Amino acid sequence: MIARVFIQIPFDILIAVDEKFPIFSFEESGYKISWFPPGRDQRYVSHTEPLTIKLNGKDAIFCNIIRIDFQKEEFDRTVYTDPTKMNEYDPSFEVINKVLNYFLIRLRHLTNANQIHLIDILSCQWRIAYLKDDGTEFPEEKGKFRAKGSYKFELKYVSLNSEIWNDIFKLPSDFGSQYWVDLLLDGLDELPEIGPSIVLTFTALEVFIAKILNQLATKEKISPEFWEWINRRPDWTHEPSVEEQYDILLKILTGHTLKEDEKLWNAFQNLKTARNTFVHEGVARISRKSQKPLEDHEARKLIILANEIPLKIREWLPKDIQWELRKNYSTSCEAIWPLFKDQEKNEGKTDK
Repeated sequence: MIARVFIQIPFDILIAVDEKFPIFSFEESGYKISWFPPGRDQRYVSHTEPLTIKLNGKDAIFCNIIRIDFQKEEFDRTVYTDPTKMNEYDPSFEVINKVLNYFLIRLRHLTNANQIHLIDILSCQWRIAYLKDDGTEFPEEKGKFRAKGSYKFELKYVSLNSEIWNDIFKLPSDFGSQYWVDLLLDGLDELPEIGPSIVLTFTALEVFIAKILNQLATKEKISPEFWEWINRRPDWTHEPSVEEQYDILLKILTGHTLKEDEKLWNAFQNLKTARNTFVHEGVARISRKSQKPLEDHEARKLIILANEIPLKIREWLPKDIQWELRKNYSTSCEAIWPLFKDQEKNEGKTDK
């Protein structure tokens, strides 16, 4: 029996039309697993393509579908009504991800392609078709799947109405965004790439607190020489840590410390640990004692909390140092996509 898995990848693989690719197979987790050359589905093309394209002088195509065949005696195709079992698949997501990333890790290494990253199939479109050993479909059976899939995708858009349009041109002619704001936005945009998003977000907090403390020191008329000595004492091997800035120095200049908000302080500490483990060890973790990497949903929650830290500190600042808060514009969006009735016929098809 065959479980044929199709996965849409978030980048293109360029191959020559007449290139011959042998099929590689190996045993893993109780399955015989076979790798097939990449395919192409025109519906998933996300950019304008050239009229002609060649690879090493030969006609070529952009491929966006990976196909992997899993084989064993029998697959569990039970249609579960129990909500706790709705995401149970055979093969499991864990096994599919492991096999898929086996290929991607090696492709990235050999081609030095920076656009290739590890993939969790739950974050992309995928489909499993269960077939007989000869590749033909099973007849319909009550309580049994013939295919499963998900057509998940991310839609990035910016709403623009007349109110926003008018406000754009009301901003001062010398308007420029603050560096720490840009870094926070870049950190969110990097998700689901955990390491880079963590580094950008923590850098934003470093830039933010340094700027705010300098503004406060100036307002409190602290001697520039004394402030310089505090921040760059010659007998110290380093200047005050970011942790000390959010705690001791902030307390001296505002009467408050981030420690007053336990949720945000814990988020700050976890973000700092994740940043340090990623920078020094290559893997973001919130505990040095645990080898468990930070997962996507954990990183997203951490970064969203980190975005709340400047807003909390703003509450403690004098009015003339507080920045103007962003207006909340009222917009909503509704969209409907058609389902592909010919999905089974076209999945994984290579065309020119």
